[in-house]
Amino acid sequence: MGGGHSQTTIKGFYGAGQEDTSRTRPFVMEGDEPPILLGENKGPNAVESVLQALASCLMVGFSYNAAAQGINVKSIEFDLDGEIDLHGFLGLSDRVRPGYQGIRLTHRTDCDAPPEKVAELWEKVQQTSPVLDILRNPVPVSIVSGNR
Repeated sequence: MGGGHSQTTIKGFYGAGQEDTSRTRPFVMEGDEPPILLGENKGPNAVESVLQALASCLMVGFSYNAAAQGINVKSIEFDLDGEIDLHGFLGLSDRVRPGYQGIRLTHRTDCDAPPEKVAELWEKVQQTSPVLDILRNPVPVSIVSGNR
């Protein structure tokens, strides 16, 4: 769309052994870079979207598991920080990986469960979070060129 600005549309979803046809129109997600990386801040950049995906996945996992156990969740808040050495992203060094060198996530949970139960739930959520698993373990990715 110009510079670092992009739009991604997402509509189809296949899960639980079937195609979900409940989406009548696609979600449109904006992506861009901040001015310091020659963008115009028309949306979060891709690595910020990864952090959002992680927070969203953990929130859903905690909320659903808590509800299954009859625990009322009043709020969940996250602070996420990711460290990236831009030398890798900009191709200025082949000794630095272009992605995050580390991610720090802090969560605050307000719910009607004792602290030890909250800690137990967070452990389970970490073991079952698809996005956390994707970030912690290498995932094979194949890229196919499709020129127009």
